[in-house]
Amino acid sequence: MIVVGVDAGGTSTRALAWDDTVRVVVGVGRSGPGNPNSSGHDLARLNVLRAALDAAGGRADEVTRLAVTMAGGSATGGALDGLAAAAAAAGLGCPIDIEPDLLGAWFSGCSEEQGVVLIAGTGAVAATIVGGRINRLVDGAGWLLGDDGAGFWIGRRAVHDVLAAIDGRGPDTALTDLVLARTPQLASHRDRPGDPRRVALIEHCYGLRPVQLAGFAPLVVQSVGDPVADRILADAADLIESTARAALVGVHESSPVVLAGSVAGLDSVIRDRLVSLLGDRARLASDGVVGATMVALRAAGRPADEATRVAMGVPPERVQGQP
Repeated sequence: MIVVGVDAGGTSTRALAWDDTVRVVVGVGRSGPGNPNSSGHDLARLNVLRAALDAAGGRADEVTRLAVTMAGGSATGGALDGLAAAAAAAGLGCPIDIEPDLLGAWFSGCSEEQGVVLIAGTGAVAATIVGGRINRLVDGAGWLLGDDGAGFWIGRRAVHDVLAAIDGRGPDTALTDLVLARTPQLASHRDRPGDPRRVALIEHCYGLRPVQLAGFAPLVVQSVGDPVADRILADAADLIESTARAALVGVHESSPVVLAGSVAGLDSVIRDRLVSLLGDRARLASDGVVGATMVALRAAGRPADEATRVAMGVPPERVQGQP
């Protein structure tokens, strides 16, 4: 029997087909953005289906389960408009499950059924896992109301502190030159009072989608040693640690904690703080498409143990000392 897992992301979609009879990877597929929240249902459906069919190759009629993991999967009502009908028309007439990317991240990092998964990338969210299902969420409230300490939070804080430095409201910082180097200069500042750097930066940032401020976050890591950058990272670490601690309440102390996302994996005080908190309980999420395929196996009622996860191409090492 063959199952297919699809990791539907905001910029790209990847799929993996697994033959559970002979326990080998049948194929992998890749396509464009597959998240309906950012790309719309039509484009997302097209790319999810394209990646899945690419992975299955000429064996689409043998696929018995398809699982799709995506950010906000639970918010879509467990469906991607028109996917089932389009899949059936293309030869994929199997049951389809749509799950949050948190579950895919969890099963990409371990095969156990109890613990905590923490994603800290552009946003930040943690979840407790009970019986292989998401039981409770912490944060993940989005850039306006939450995602504390994540990429958007760090990037916005960087721009805020640069503006404060330009105004004289805050200390000088090495971030100023780095942030301004990413800021297109205005053709004319005529009739615009104030420092032209300030005017250009404000206008540029208000022209972005708010979440795009996360693009400034790597500059903060690049500026380690600068007191302002160090303070931003320390404050972000406090917030992410707080999210992790809240998620750990009531969870057995031996249960694993899977860490995912660019911020959680940063070689910085954030990662150091998480490792100090978690010790050898920490696991790094590997490839989200492996997690999605593990979800598909579980939905099909097939074993999805550690040996299976490793056979899909995941190194068996645990995270010890540091991710």
